Amino acid sequence: MEQGLGKLCELRDIARDLERNVRNSWIMILVPNIACIVGVFTMGFGIGASVVTNNVAALGALANGLWPMRKVAQLEAERRHMFEMQLRESGFLLIDGSQPAPTEIEDSADRAPAASLAALGEAESVHPYRAAAAD
Repeated sequence: MEQGLGKLCELRDIARDLERNVRNSWIMILVPNIACIVGVFTMGFGIGASVVTNNVAALGALANGLWPMRKVAQLEAERRHMFEMQLRESGFLLIDGSQPAPTEIEDSADRAPAASLAALGEAESVHPYRAAAAD
């Protein structure tokens, strides 16, 4: 947890959205079922109409319940896109999305030639750049 109360407003917004989502799901279930009950007494709806109405209402409520997950997935996709754009701008990610292979990075590194390492003594070969900097 954080020391401050900075996330309290965000938590309140999440709770309000959850309450609204649950209320909408209940409405999506109750209204068609009440209409089906009224239809049984006034228009002679049978069991088939009741089953279809109940299943359609349940699928609608399920879709409504999954809606926040879609919003979170969309926000995550936007965050990843922005991160990828920052990587491209900084040069850590190439335009086609691939990264340089480790051998390409090693080949482009400035290393001491093998002949100069062999010419150095045992103590100097451990840190070849120290000897070159001392010259």
